Formats: sequence, structure tokens, C-alpha cells
Amino acid sequence: MAISMGFRTAAAVFISAALLAGGPAPGPDGRQRPAARPSLTPLLWTQGQSPETIRRVIREVADGGNTGFVWESRPHPDYLGPGWWRDLGVAVEEAERLGLDVWIFDEWMYPSGVAGGKVIEANPDFSHHVLIERSLTAEGPLSEKVWKIPGGLDESMKIVSISAFPEPPGPGRPVMDLSASAAGAGRASVRWAVPPGVWRICWCVDRRDLPEAGWRMDTMIDVLNPEAVATFIRLTHEATYQRFQAHFGKTIKGFFSDETGFRNITSYKSLPGSPGMPMPWSPAFLDYFRKLKGYDPSPLLASLWYDLGSRGRTARFDLMDAFAHALADVFFKPQQEWCRAHGVKLIGHLVEDNGADMQLGYGPGHWFRSMEYLDIPGIDIVGYQVTPGMDGGVNSWIPGSEPLWDQEFFQFGLPAMARGAALIKNSVEIFSEAFGANGWSEGLRMVKWIGDWHIVNGLNFLSPHACTMKYNDPDCPPHFNRTSGNPQWRHYPEWSQYFKRLAALTLASSPVYDAAVLYTAESVWAGGAQTPAPVVRALESRQVQTAVLPYEVFAKEGVIREGRWEYHGQAFPAVVLPYVRFVPADVITKLAEFAEAGGRVIAVDRWPEASVDGRGDEMVVEATARLKAAEGACLAAFPGIGGALSSIRRIEVTPESPSLVISRRKAEDGGGEWILIHNRSLDAGMKARMTRLNGLGCCSRYNAEKGVWAAVPQRITGRGMEIDIDIPPYGLWCLEISTAARAVEEQPEFPVREAFPPEWRIIQLDDEGEEIRSLGKMTRLEDWRRIKGLEEFAGTLRYRAVLDLPAALKGERLAIDAGEAADIAELRVNGRSAGVRLCPPYVWDITGFLDAGANVIDIDVTNTAQARWNDPMSHGDAVSGLLGPVTVMRRPKR
Repeated sequence: MAISMGFRTAAAVFISAALLAGGPAPGPDGRQRPAARPSLTPLLWTQGQSPETIRRVIREVADGGNTGFVWESRPHPDYLGPGWWRDLGVAVEEAERLGLDVWIFDEWMYPSGVAGGKVIEANPDFSHHVLIERSLTAEGPLSEKVWKIPGGLDESMKIVSISAFPEPPGPGRPVMDLSASAAGAGRASVRWAVPPGVWRICWCVDRRDLPEAGWRMDTMIDVLNPEAVATFIRLTHEATYQRFQAHFGKTIKGFFSDETGFRNITSYKSLPGSPGMPMPWSPAFLDYFRKLKGYDPSPLLASLWYDLGSRGRTARFDLMDAFAHALADVFFKPQQEWCRAHGVKLIGHLVEDNGADMQLGYGPGHWFRSMEYLDIPGIDIVGYQVTPGMDGGVNSWIPGSEPLWDQEFFQFGLPAMARGAALIKNSVEIFSEAFGANGWSEGLRMVKWIGDWHIVNGLNFLSPHACTMKYNDPDCPPHFNRTSGNPQWRHYPEWSQYFKRLAALTLASSPVYDAAVLYTAESVWAGGAQTPAPVVRALESRQVQTAVLPYEVFAKEGVIREGRWEYHGQAFPAVVLPYVRFVPADVITKLAEFAEAGGRVIAVDRWPEASVDGRGDEMVVEATARLKAAEGACLAAFPGIGGALSSIRRIEVTPESPSLVISRRKAEDGGGEWILIHNRSLDAGMKARMTRLNGLGCCSRYNAEKGVWAAVPQRITGRGMEIDIDIPPYGLWCLEISTAARAVEEQPEFPVREAFPPEWRIIQLDDEGEEIRSLGKMTRLEDWRRIKGLEEFAGTLRYRAVLDLPAALKGERLAIDAGEAADIAELRVNGRSAGVRLCPPYVWDITGFLDAGANVIDIDVTNTAQARWNDPMSHGDAVSGLLGPVTVMRRPKR
């Protein structure tokens, strides 16, 4: 425990020096930003444990180097009852004592909105609603008769509208509103004479869905009803404030919203045009739509499922647009306003998975609309949504089952969207719920890779998923605290200290982008469009740094000046429009203006042909003609668009490697530029020459694992600064280019390798790292699960050998390379720790640790809990132990 507290103190010193010296740093737009500290706030799951357990586990959170926690019911047996408030009081008190931040998860489980069922208990009319269609076809001409709704109605259903339309639509055959002719119980029938041709009679029905007992992911309230949302806020936010007002804005920082969406169907795919599919609804929606769009859509509601011609195309777009705006305005905006009025923030994320960000169902219709009302933009990448070593294809959460996660979307599209949302907010903070639901096979080596992925993508406010109050908790492991039984809990502070140093770097700098990629949600609604993810991947694989921004931001904001689109401190030399058939008319007009002013515009694969809503088709044709004629615009075939923008990039790497992801950041104190380089490979180092075009000054590498600076080979040429990079697998390099040289720590080379003495004594350690018992000797290194009695052992084994240092080697520099280890290795020389390695290379410089003569070398290896605990989420094999080969490396005397 004392060691862990030491890590927290060291991290705080670094953060203060980096962020607080000289007061708040200005943002890219020149505004002053308040000083921020790195945030590492794991979800803390509570199920009604005793006060003693709550306090103990919160101390574990603090000892791990975290800065706070999200208090989450998972589920609490007395949610929003006396037991809940009592336990939250214990947690807030302990957090205040330890200097931890507290965020309140706003739900009994998830998704947010139902308040554990209490919203609907308060008023059954607040139940979830959907709009369904019941239809039949008739071929005319037919004389007037009564047509009855297929399937009848039950008490949960109300007719919203009845219309008839020709199939197929055509000139002179309009949509007919039959609602005024409705008759019978519930208006379930209509009297109508069918004109010539085939016609479809469609009843649009509001169906109220009462919740089922227990937790279900698709349980939801009427999120489009302001009164239902106000009840949710009263039961959760307001009730918390009434009891803990004195802590708001101090220990209690805000509320965490999780995965609210329309839930009209339980699916990531939910776009109009699928007859029979329920659509979002609320009895309050028609009034909202009329105020937003200025007309009554009732006669055209059938456009959500059927082709109603040009009027239907316009109505379908308007309905999708209104759904997305309504979720943002009715559900999220009041929560943000409440939080700001009470001195706290609203954070969290939506369901963005596999394109749901642009769709209904699990999604919000338009991700940026709802994200506007979260104070810190946020995403979620749990359950192998980001998989180390992958940059495309799919991977499954649970091996052999669905859903299959689109790695291209999660690893490229989603973080670029988050960066765009942060740019809109002028925020250097981006939130992510990370690491969870990967199973016990996820150790700190994997956590380090995923954490580095966050940093290079600009995501710096992490909520690790999760800390538990149970031993061997089967709920979405792993859990990195002592109570959980994770054998790696002792080493979590090594990672948290490292991550907070990286986060401090990002908080004291601003990203620099080369190209804006336009967010194509509206085009996807209209049909025939490419999402941003493949475009982002194609560009960033060629070192073109991107942010994804919504159409309306580009069309209505920013300034075009000197061939750049300037927006919130960024000066974009290029804007990329993914493949679309339909585009907003004002967007294509702005693109033409930008290209004519000297900016670069890339249209992928095709030029747009019409407007998304059918109202601006002529404008689109005219602006597209201007765009084609502009010198700065071109049509580029996918996936070669990275080459089309090679002239604007500021970094070149030779040889190019898809394993490298690079980002640039500007130091906000005016001290220079950061270049962050992540080697995504798990088994191959990357040697290359990186050129910072037009770059001048001095380059130093910040080693965030040790908190020190190192020199890198560099030279100035006619093209800029050339830097030799040699990044190991799992490696993240942080290069600073500035006018002043840093004081660096020598990084010696060890050209001579020698085999290590082959005999090892094996000792089992307890959870505190103390020796328990000797397990004999080993002359051949192998997976310890092959040793009798260790087949299911999860913990730490110590490999001990003796290294004799002859007098003749006195004064030479020596290092030990442990080769391969699974999963974490710590080296000790004569009882002194030389450091912990969370990932390869498992190498230690031991020069200052050696005595003349015999030296005791201990390599402590800790595996993952997968060796002893089976769970459905774990991938791969639970390889364990020191695998070697172990060698001694020397640098002879000069």
C-alpha cells in the first residue's frame, strides 16, 4: 500500500509541473482554459456491500493511482432507496478523505433513463412508445367500401394516421390522407373508394410498450417526452443533490449517462425503408416536429417504410432529422442544463457501435446532435471493440458469437468523431469507457496497448471498466483491484502512473489536423453513402491526421482564409467528402467556395447527384459543377485517397508501415510540437526514418514509463527534420520538437550478448509479493502450466539465478533481456527492484545494481487470471511464465 501511495505522489508532482505552472493555458482559439488534471475514474460497482467493504475497495481505487471513480449500481438491491443513499454517503465520505473525484452513474443498470423502473412507476404513460405500420394492398378501381386494419388493435395501440399511396409512386398519383374517413372502435377502419392501379392503405399506429420485469437492455422510457425526462431527472439528479448538495462541484463532479437510444428495435441497424420495423415514437413527437419543420407529417408517416415519391423522400429525411434532434433536445439537453445549474458536469457516451451512431434502434440517429449536450465528448470501446494488433476486419466480443465488431470503425472512425466533437466544444478532454468485458485474458500488457491507442488518438479521460467489490466477479471481467482476485492488481499503479503522464501531456497541448472528414449521417439516411471510418483509415495510414465533423459545422461555421478552413484554432488545408449520392445543398456550396479559394477538396469515388431532402437538388447540381471546375478539387478513387492528399501532410515515414499511427499536437505554452507515434504491432519493432517536413529545432523523446527524456538521432535537411525511430512492439514514442534542447538520460547500446546461466530456482509468491514456498529447479524455460500442480495457477512465480560478475567486467554496462514473458515481469538484483515491464521488450539496465562476484537475479513473472478462471469473454490462450531466452547484454569498456 505504501508503494502504491508513492506512485500517486510522484504522478501528482509531474502533473503539477506540466499543467499548473504559469496558470491556465490558452486554448487553440485563444480562450483561457481552466487547469485540468488527468482523470482516471474506474466504474466502481456496488451491490449493497457493507460500509467496511465499500471503504476498503475505495482505498484500493486510490492505491491504484486512480483519480476517482464512477459510483455505479450493478445492480444495487435498494436503488434510490435508503440503502442506496446510505452507501453513497459512505462512498462520498471516503472519497473526500482520499481526495478522489466521484461521478454518479445515473441508472440502476443501463441504459440510462428508466431510473430502475421508477419513472414508469410514477406514470405508466411515460412507458416506451414505437410507431408501427399495418397495411394492405388493393387494386382499383373499386367502389367505396370499409377497409379494416390488419390484425386489429389492442389497448396498447392508438391510430396516428391513415394514408393511401400508389405502388409504385408516379406523377399525378399523390399520397392520400384517409384519417378523416376513419371509423369504428379506435378508428381501426376506413371507408374509401380505390382509384385505378395498385394502392397500399397504411395505418400508422402508436404502440406503448410496457417494460418487462428485471433488467433488459432494450428497456426504455419515452425519451421524446419532456415530462418523462423531467421525472427521470427529479428521481436521480435532483434526489442526489438534495442529499449531497455540499459535495456538488467539489467531491461530486457530475453524472454519467450510459447508452441511451431510441430502442425502437433491439439492433445496431435501424434505418427507414424496412416495412414492419417499429420506428421511434412519442405522443409528444408531432408537436415537436411541427415546431421544428413547420408542417404536419401525419399523412406522410408511411414514408418511414415505403417509397412515397418525392414528397415521401423529403418527409423521410425530415422525420429522421427530427428524431435525432428530439433525442438530443428532449433527453440530453435538460440534463446538461440541470448539471450546469448545479455546478457539475454531464459525461458518458451513446451506443455508437458498428454504425449505430447514424441510425435509430440502439443509436441516437445522429451522434453529434446528442453529443452536443455532454460536457466532455465520450465513447465506449469495451468487449474487443478495439483489439490490439488489429486495424481492420471484425472481431467478436465472445469468441464464435455475434456481434462482430468492425475494427475499422472503432479504431479509426470513432476516435476521429470524438476528436471532432472535442474540437466543436474547444475541449482537450475526451472521455472513454475502456478495457472492460475482455475477459480475464486481458492483462496489463493489453491495457497498456489500449491505453496507448487512446493517447495517440487524443482520448485522455478514461473510465476503466471496472472495479468490483466481489472476488472473481463474473460480470464483464477483468477487474484491476485487490478484492477482485486479479493477480496483477499490484502492478496496476505502474500503468496508471504511466498513463497519467501521457494524459498530462495531452492536456497541456492541442491536436493539429491536416484534413476534416465530413460526417455523412444525413447522406446515409437518404441512401447510398459511405461512412467516415474507411476514409479516416485510408488517410491516417498515410500520416494525414484527421477529425470527423458534421455537415452543419462545416457549412455554417468557420472562416475560409488563404486556402484554409479555419475553425476553433484549426486551419484545415483539406476537406474530404466520403462517397455520397445525396448531400445537403449548403455543404456542397461551401465545398465549392472552399475549393475556389485555394483549399483542397477530395470527393471519394463519385460526385453527389442531389440533395438529402429533395429541396435543394438544383443547388447541388450547380455547386457540384463549380466544384468540378475548381483547381483545388478532385475525384479520388478509394482507397488511394491518402496519396491524393500527400502534398498536405507534414510527416513522412520511410518505409511506410500500416502498424504506425501518428498524431501531432501543439504545446499550448508555445514551447513547440509533440509527435506521438504508436507501433500497433504486437511482435515486430519498427525502424524507419521519419521526416517532419519544414521542421526545425531540437527533438527529444519523452519516456513516459520512467518520466525522463532521451536523445534520438536527428538531422536537419533541405526538407526539414529527419528523425531515426526504432519503436519496439507495443511501443509509444512521444517526440518533442522545440527550440531548446532537453537534458536527456543516456540510452546505452549493448552490442554483446551472452547466454544466461541455465538453472533457475522457482519460488511461489503471495499476493503481496512475499515468498511462500520453493517449487524446485528448472533448466528449460516453458509455460508453467505444463508443470504438475501449476496447471491452473494464477499469480506470481519468481525465477532466481546467480550471475557472477568477474572483476574483469567491472565498469562495463550490463543489461538483462528476459526474452518473452507472460504477462508482466519485474527484475530484482540482490533484492532491489530494477523495474516492472508491462510489455515487451523485457529488458533492464542493471549496471548500477551489480556487486563484484555473485549477484542474485530474480525475475518475477505474473500471469493473468485466465489460467484459473474460465469465462466466455476471454480470447486466446493463458500462456504463463518466463519463456526466454534470457541473455546478458554488455557494452564493453571504451
